[in-house]
Amino acid sequence: MSSPGERTLTGSAKRWAQLSDSPATVALAAGIAGIVFVVGRLLVAAHGDPSVFIVVGSQHVVGSSLPRGVAVTRGSGYDGTFYYRMALDPADLARTAFGIRLDSFSRLERIGYPAIAWLLAGG
Repeated sequence: MSSPGERTLTGSAKRWAQLSDSPATVALAAGIAGIVFVVGRLLVAAHGDPSVFIVVGSQHVVGSSLPRGVAVTRGSGYDGTFYYRMALDPADLARTAFGIRLDSFSRLERIGYPAIAWLLAGG
């Protein structure tokens, strides 16, 4: 029995309350929000060019062997530069590969994510 100040939900309000209490619903909503955010960033900030998400900095680009179509920004770039380089070939542990020079060999300690990306992409 409910107390006098308490409201009880009926009909569709009760169904919405039950639905929003489900972890699957929350996960679905978060997934949709994430997809909307990424597509929005791709269309607005990246002008439709997904290589902009890598943020390859010109300070780490060596020669002309960077894969065609990869956008290069001025400066040092971000971690995505090194994740991208390792994802192209996780077994290539040289200081420079695919036109990208590692700033530190400690970057190779983070090879798990790029190796998984490489495997999922089928090499």
